Amino acid sequence: MPVYRYSLLTDTTSFLTFKANVSLMLAEFSINADMMGYIKHYVSQHGIYSPSLDKLLAKRFANGRMPITLWWEALHILQSKQQDKSVGIALGQLTQPHFFGALGYLIDTSSDVHAALCNFQKYERYLYEGASSTIHQERSDTTLFWPMDYGFSTAASDETLLAGLVSTLRHISGDNSLSPKHVGFIHTRPPLVDTYESFFNCRVRFGAKNTQITFSNDAIGLSLVRADPYLNRILEEAVIEQIAQLPDDDLFLRWFYQHISIAMQSGHPTLNVVAQRMSMSPRTLYRRLDERGLRFNSLLLAMRKNMAAQLIAENACSLSTIALKLGYSEQSAFNRAFKQWYGMTPRQYSVAHSFI
Repeated sequence: MPVYRYSLLTDTTSFLTFKANVSLMLAEFSINADMMGYIKHYVSQHGIYSPSLDKLLAKRFANGRMPITLWWEALHILQSKQQDKSVGIALGQLTQPHFFGALGYLIDTSSDVHAALCNFQKYERYLYEGASSTIHQERSDTTLFWPMDYGFSTAASDETLLAGLVSTLRHISGDNSLSPKHVGFIHTRPPLVDTYESFFNCRVRFGAKNTQITFSNDAIGLSLVRADPYLNRILEEAVIEQIAQLPDDDLFLRWFYQHISIAMQSGHPTLNVVAQRMSMSPRTLYRRLDERGLRFNSLLLAMRKNMAAQLIAENACSLSTIALKLGYSEQSAFNRAFKQWYGMTPRQYSVAHSFI
């Protein structure tokens, strides 16, 4: 799976290039506009002045949802103003339940930390779309992880998510010492590792396969300060009702993107292989794509092109590894394809789109 390099984009043009090259799947998703409360609170506390950020924060969204790319852009601008800090960790520390809207209050009134995590995992689409988390419970540990099925997020966004989750659990349990056993981020090791380990109070791994967080089962057994079964049921109904009002997703396409991504990495990204993975005939897969005005080869090309640009710009792995991730048996074939797409070699593109 793709790995992030912790970095700051150099300017607005670079950020727009990043947005254009980010995975086509995730970039089309939305996020609850209440999440901007993080940034508004931080800007207010630190007296940060940025006309471009103020413009973003002033936007209003009729349905309470905003494109996830605007969230990424706001984080990018804020990071450019706070280059000596990890903005994601700083924002996460300020988390309050109302930043999560109705879901925050549902979590707050859960019976214990485990129930709070389950409510978060079950209804996280209320906050954002994209890869849904999975809870894996073992004898002594419980892990929440996010498979990268639908594309790339950003380091700052992932850090805000995990730091915010830990801050929330500390707040609602009344135990400021509550800490995970370990945390994993997909982006590469940043320069300020002490900031991460000091906040999470545990080992933090970078370059992990998935974004993930693990708690001991003793920790998730902690009761919550404002546990209220009756109010919790009412809030759950409210969250379910609001999720039901969200636009319907094309689940078939999400399923398709997941399997074509896996097929690419296995080195066999063909219609027949993807159809087999999806338990349907090649004819059926062709028909269902055709109903949406889509063609398999065009989608494969777009995914390869966008993922190649993203991985190279992140400078997180070698060109030979990128070629394998995109389903090319030889790096030379990947180099030729890349030059056709962008008019330059992968190495030239890496220099032209480098991060600071």
